[in-house]
Amino acid sequence: MIRRFAALSLVALVVALVAAACGGDDPATTTVIVEKEVIKEVLVEVPVEVEKEVIREVEVEVVVEKEIIVQVTATPTQPAPTPTPRDPGDIEYEWRFVDAIRSYGFQLEGVREMLSRAYGDKISITPQDSTRLGAIQFVNDNPDMYPRTIFSQQELDIALWRAGGIAITGAPSAHKKPAALWSMYPAACVMFYSRDPEIKSVRDFDGKVVYVGSQGHTSVLESKMLFDAAGVSPSIVVGGKSGRDRLQDGEVDVTLYWLLFANSMGASEDPKTHTAMQLNGDWNFVDTPRDVIDIAGAANPAWVAAGALQPISVFKGGLRAAARINYDVIKEDGLTCIGSGSPTFHTSPDAPEDVVYATMKGIIDNIEVSDDYFSFMSKLWQTRLGHYGVPGSNFHPGAQRAYEEAGLNYGIEGIYEWGDAHPDGTF
Repeated sequence: MIRRFAALSLVALVVALVAAACGGDDPATTTVIVEKEVIKEVLVEVPVEVEKEVIREVEVEVVVEKEIIVQVTATPTQPAPTPTPRDPGDIEYEWRFVDAIRSYGFQLEGVREMLSRAYGDKISITPQDSTRLGAIQFVNDNPDMYPRTIFSQQELDIALWRAGGIAITGAPSAHKKPAALWSMYPAACVMFYSRDPEIKSVRDFDGKVVYVGSQGHTSVLESKMLFDAAGVSPSIVVGGKSGRDRLQDGEVDVTLYWLLFANSMGASEDPKTHTAMQLNGDWNFVDTPRDVIDIAGAANPAWVAAGALQPISVFKGGLRAAARINYDVIKEDGLTCIGSGSPTFHTSPDAPEDVVYATMKGIIDNIEVSDDYFSFMSKLWQTRLGHYGVPGSNFHPGAQRAYEEAGLNYGIEGIYEWGDAHPDGTF
């Protein structure tokens, strides 16, 4: 009988092992089949003396022909309890704003006022003047400070990092790729201006003097791609005095610049550029034809894969309202620029979700403050501050939640959705 018990114990052991293997998170029923197993036990007749009595055993045959079916149901692992989100009003946090204060200070002051109205001094922002390159160096040198740091980078910088670690700023990629919060200049476009009415397209740049931005900026590389695609060889100026001031003073034939809210009749530049347009009275938008963009894209597939060199159409008469001018800088419909160039504010993907949510909620709930701090673009910024040329998935989860609760779209999807809802560019 000992061998019979051993055989049955083996079946039990198989069942036990299967049950142990099925102890995953998802409840499931596992079927184990032992098919028509024949168990034979042969007991040899052996005389055994027990208190002078002889016990004799004879052969016994046990046959098991019935299938043994064992069903094992795994016990699901209980999920960890979902933490109760903190009330935004109970959060205390100090952000460090590492960026070029001279360029972005006017918006930073508006945002600080928005947060002050929302939370008093509980969520604050301390500015630290820097550059785009310096900001990346700061978070790489101070990884413990990264989750408390806000800084700007262009969407193309971030996209190229994600696509293949290409760092246009000259610095290595941030050790953790930044998560987007909001855009300084939503729906921005790289394009060109001239004061020469004969310069209407980048194909007219041969032999002209063209300012293409500052060294380390994506625009320097993008413009070279477009010039190659158009088959032109202009004299290129990089850095130093701004392109706006150079064009205003007649030092260059063309300047590269960035048009914000590009796919809108509310298209805008910064106040200094608007003033130059008013004083000169003869600025004109220079077209970047779609076929030139296509040729540039075919020659630079890695950039296209990263989301670069994408055409955006502009509207005739755009800029008139924002610049308060009585002439058309954009002189016809169907002209094109390439989506890029928007400095967007980012933080670490490890920044606490409830802190990021509270920060973005405080901005959105008090967004009318922008009317006092940057009225030249506040009305469109109030509904398009999340419109940035990268997928919405690149935004911090806390920012995503704040946008969605407020009914605001964000990311490149937001740009397209806004355009579909406003086909004539009005708002």
